[in-house]
Amino acid sequence: MTTVLIADDQPMQRFGFRMLLESQDDMTVVGEAGNGTEA
Repeated sequence: MTTVLIADDQPMQRFGFRMLLESQDDMTVVGEAGNGTEA
């Protein structure tokens, strides 16, 4: 299983990435951040 942390300054982009990635059986989103520093 692949774990992913999404970092993007646009909330809608993060939402879209999360929906896309979570629809994959072999991926798990473990968190989100609004920028690289926050990540």
